[in-house]
Amino acid sequence: MGRLDAGDVSGDGKLVARCNYEITSTDGDWQDIVIPLIYVEGVGEPTKMNVIISAADYWTRSSIQAGTTLSADDVDFVYYSTLTSLEVGGVAVPDFAADKYAYNMGIVTALPTAESISAVAKSPRADVQVTVDEAAWQVRIVVTNQGGKDLDGETSHTYTLQYASSEEYAGYLHGRIDYLGNATFQNFNATMRIVDYKDGTCDFVLPNFSYSYYGGDTTENFGDIVVQGATVTTDAAGVRTIEGVLPETLLDSDKEVSVKLNGTIDAEGNVNFNVEMIWDLSWRKNHIDLTFTSDMVGEVLDGYLYIVEGEYEIDEDDYKNPVAEKMPVTLLSASISLPDDILGRPNHTLRLNDVTYRNATADITVANMLEYSYYPQFNFYPEGPVTLPDGSVVYAPYCEVYGGTADGVHYEIEFRMMLLTDPPTREVLFCFTTDPVTAGIDNISDGEVAVYGADGRLVKSAAVDGHAEISVAGGFYVVRASEAVKKVIVK
Repeated sequence: MGRLDAGDVSGDGKLVARCNYEITSTDGDWQDIVIPLIYVEGVGEPTKMNVIISAADYWTRSSIQAGTTLSADDVDFVYYSTLTSLEVGGVAVPDFAADKYAYNMGIVTALPTAESISAVAKSPRADVQVTVDEAAWQVRIVVTNQGGKDLDGETSHTYTLQYASSEEYAGYLHGRIDYLGNATFQNFNATMRIVDYKDGTCDFVLPNFSYSYYGGDTTENFGDIVVQGATVTTDAAGVRTIEGVLPETLLDSDKEVSVKLNGTIDAEGNVNFNVEMIWDLSWRKNHIDLTFTSDMVGEVLDGYLYIVEGEYEIDEDDYKNPVAEKMPVTLLSASISLPDDILGRPNHTLRLNDVTYRNATADITVANMLEYSYYPQFNFYPEGPVTLPDGSVVYAPYCEVYGGTADGVHYEIEFRMMLLTDPPTREVLFCFTTDPVTAGIDNISDGEVAVYGADGRLVKSAAVDGHAEISVAGGFYVVRASEAVKKVIVK
């Protein structure tokens, strides 16, 4: 046996690993030392190992001196289960250290894949497993050694990369500002963001909050309203409840603001938040009470919809002969504050829920309608595009909404759409009414009465002299007698 280098091995022998380590004097004190074994790459693993601990130069016998002593205790092999480097997508994890096992990686829109993780173990024979946990929003790297213990007595170590998700929600802001005489606004288009750290805490962000008054001549800009470290609890139905407080803080806008926050996000992503703000004006405190919701608030009307199609122009009375049978729909009427002046002249949004048109069903939303007369009488020209259920898009100014109510109870509103992208030019009239158009056929002078189905085909006809009864199945019908046309619903 001798001290060998790779070139000194003869016969079938192979140098697998070597270690020559000189122990210096410890002046009689105990010291913990770690002596590395240098493995020859690609040779294999040793089945046996001879370890020599000597108080002198073991290989040069003549150098041994009398009285030299060496005490060694608790000698053991070390099996490393740590990393020497860790990268995500080719970028080193910030502040990485072999003995640091938890890292906050910040906000991402998607978790990295296991293939994008490069983890180099200190021991070339350690096992490295990468797991991506979508539920916890984290990546875990587990390093396991060959069965012995590491320096700290452990057989494996887990490195955790904790990511935060940033979820943005579009909705509507409603509020009251007591500084302006309890001024209120509603349905202000806005967004909010939740940064979820997946540890029971999150940040609530209301970006770029501001309001204007005096006809838009004066604007108060607050910038981002951020409540950090809000608590998150989730119930069995998946509803997250979020509560938090922002102590009085000087914002980037140089405004002293405190915030109290509470709200919910359900499993479908619908949000409902209350944001109570106190703005310290130095001479008084201004209360601003905000509500952020996924849906608009406004007047909801249940009624019926008739659809008429034609080329170029439809007469106003044509909806009495619709191409589609009436359908029950809900109309939402919402007054929306202008972005540049929440206390100025409002515009409006009307939304017809669950409209079936051309074999497709969807909501029809007509937004950004400037008011040209007084509610509840509508006469609007929307400024933006309107999308129909079949995907057709109507651009301004080829949409007009008019009608309303005379008594606050009975509504009739017409949505007139001119489509230029579907040759030949066609016009579609959506007629909403809170009352079904029904009529009897009494008191008709002598003549012929014709009953037509919803598809326009003649169902029955009869000669009438003052009164007649015509038996038909339940459904929607159009009855024509002389010059009179009536809609009849048979239940």
